[in-house]
Amino acid sequence: MYKSIATLAFIASLAWGETGSSVKIPEPVHNLAVFGKHKHHPVQKMRIDQTLQRLAPLGADEVKAKLSEQGWQIERLSLEDVDSNLLYVGSAEAADDKRYRLFIDPASGAIVRREEWL
Repeated sequence: MYKSIATLAFIASLAWGETGSSVKIPEPVHNLAVFGKHKHHPVQKMRIDQTLQRLAPLGADEVKAKLSEQGWQIERLSLEDVDSNLLYVGSAEAADDKRYRLFIDPASGAIVRREEWL
């Protein structure tokens, strides 16, 4: 049982290992956003969102503008804690009419990873 859990954790770390950001989330904020019984409480979620927005060098509107110049049509964009990395995560449509889930660095506005939606 322990080996299967350890194997799953290792595989999950490999899958997200390539998704990095130039903005790291401090451990207390990461723990607040990921762990704990109150992380889904509306007030707690609001505090976490405000903290993440303060950490992001670029605002959501600036990132949307940069990606629009590159031909992306952004449908949704939000700041998220992905393995202690601060990333904008959103859904977008490319010029080839395919839909993608994008992971965007909040410091540069560059796409770090994209996953095609079927």
